[in-house]
Amino acid sequence: MLKKSNSALPKIIGAGILCLILCLTGWYLFRKSFDYSNNETPNTSPSSLTATHNGEVLETECSSSLLIHRVGIWCSLSANGQVLDPSLLNQDSTPRGFLEVQAIDSQGSTVAQNSVRYSDLNGSSYMIILSGFSYSSAKNGNLRLRITVHQTGKSPIYLKTSGSGQPDIQLVGYLDSVDNRTLQKGFALVFAFVFTAALATYLLLAFSHMKLHLIFLIAAFLLSMGYELVLPIQSAPDEWEHFTQAYRVSDQMMNSPANSAEISMRQEDFDLLSSVSHTPDRSVYSYVFSKIGKGATQTDLKEVNVPRISWDGPTYLLGGTAITLGRLLHLNSVTVFYMARFANSLLFLLLCTLAIAVTPVKKGFFIVASLLPMVLHLGNSLSYDVEMFPMAYLVIALWLRMSCKKEVHFISLKEWLLFCIPLILLAPCKVYILVCALAFLVPKEKFANPHWAYALQIGAFVLAVLFLLFKNFGSVLPSASGTINAHFSLGYLLLHPTKTSQLLFNTIIDYKSAFVHWLIGSSLGWLNVSVDLFWIFIFFALLLFSSLWTEEELKKLPEKFSRYQWGFLIIILLVIAGVFYAAFTWTPIVSDRIEGIQGRYFLPILPLIMLLCCQKTFITRKDDCRRFLMIAVFCNSFLLMEVFSDRLLA
Repeated sequence: MLKKSNSALPKIIGAGILCLILCLTGWYLFRKSFDYSNNETPNTSPSSLTATHNGEVLETECSSSLLIHRVGIWCSLSANGQVLDPSLLNQDSTPRGFLEVQAIDSQGSTVAQNSVRYSDLNGSSYMIILSGFSYSSAKNGNLRLRITVHQTGKSPIYLKTSGSGQPDIQLVGYLDSVDNRTLQKGFALVFAFVFTAALATYLLLAFSHMKLHLIFLIAAFLLSMGYELVLPIQSAPDEWEHFTQAYRVSDQMMNSPANSAEISMRQEDFDLLSSVSHTPDRSVYSYVFSKIGKGATQTDLKEVNVPRISWDGPTYLLGGTAITLGRLLHLNSVTVFYMARFANSLLFLLLCTLAIAVTPVKKGFFIVASLLPMVLHLGNSLSYDVEMFPMAYLVIALWLRMSCKKEVHFISLKEWLLFCIPLILLAPCKVYILVCALAFLVPKEKFANPHWAYALQIGAFVLAVLFLLFKNFGSVLPSASGTINAHFSLGYLLLHPTKTSQLLFNTIIDYKSAFVHWLIGSSLGWLNVSVDLFWIFIFFALLLFSSLWTEEELKKLPEKFSRYQWGFLIIILLVIAGVFYAAFTWTPIVSDRIEGIQGRYFLPILPLIMLLCCQKTFITRKDDCRRFLMIAVFCNSFLLMEVFSDRLLA
């Protein structure tokens, strides 16, 4: 439904300005990515400097992989190739005259022509004699170059020619290969996604009454498609390992041999590991983009050793279903991988949209937290994180929904069960079972019968713990090994408190800013795709401003909210301690810093940090969640184009 507004003209002008800015940025980055010059010298036969004479015509025909826009020849004003002093050009002994140059296509039509004076060719090297045109020999046939000498002085100009009299030329142009055209189509597709995301978000916010979480869903979906292309398969951490875990689910669906230690994988899918690098660049993009949508060629099954690393949660179930569909359709490995990614993207979008829809307060913060570059990158990959932080967002949003109920409204059994489902599904996700302790923080007065509150809270947490033990039973058992552990252990840390303190302080001092930057997304992929700090500062500012409360929101919070903040603090500290301990256990004992801690590990507790920092000193008059959505989408659009351009030039 459209809004009725008398001020439509300024909004239409704003949409036009937005389109103009996006188009200019896209045009500039496209030119920057593809319009850098390459040089080719088609004449490979031996050549030497040869004197020319008046009326002489030299011709050569050439084919090139470039989109030619300039032509140069090797020339000299003296026989020995020595450059003459420009002050001598007015003397009689100085070569005087001009070259008439024509570029002719395969049909005999003149593409470009020019006259070049000898005085402009003062050098002993390749000098540009024709420019200002564009020619593709792949589309229009060979290019014929005709040079006519017009000598007006006594001394000739010397050109480097082959034995057959063909001039030695240099072609300058843009790469016009099949791979390059594929990359250009990929860039156009990325631009289409981000342009549509930004423009659609602006128009829906300005002219429609559509609910905010639905506008978020549309914008996030379009941005997700852009992230899928800019950060292609295997660019996310450990993505191959999670692909093979989902493949096990696919084997089970197709009744192929598979167990907890082995899977049956198509040969083509197995070869993908060595075909695509972890670092996206032109070669990776060319390979991936050229394969999307094509059929498989090697479908023979191969047994691959793949130990189970986690339970088959929603991430692996959806990914496995998509892989099965791709295998049944006989699609190639790249397409199957992308289908699994797309299934995970749908889960990510669903959970984040639900979190924004159900929370009664801080919708703007949940929107910004769901549109951080790191979040969109992980959410559109096969990373297991897809199941962690969006599920935690939903759990916290449901907690807020129950805790902010009005006094006359009580939590129904249906609402509690809906809260328990994501709570239990979050339990097997590493240390984030600690977030499930939010069940104990639901206000007792929100239940119709406070005596049942304890039973429901304890029951929910116990079910989460039992689910964790049931699904991760094998991984929690201690493994017997005769080898000496070269990493830190809990016993070592307790027996060496000084060493432990030094490790902690060194890590915090050296990486404190990196944790925040990585949390937002300054380094994507395997920390090998850099995002300009300008965008990181903007998203950090968005997080800060969106965490400010309005007076209306503060009134919705339960009474004595500070006592719940102590609970948030305990959960946050326990999660941080769990993350640090997990990193301790695989840090080499000779290291003086804790290795492997990344900012993305703290994404699940980001809304809890916001709730912990809730205060009444600095408040805002109104909730600017719609503005936060527009800015976040706008920034992601520019960020994606910039990162893609940088990776193409890497």
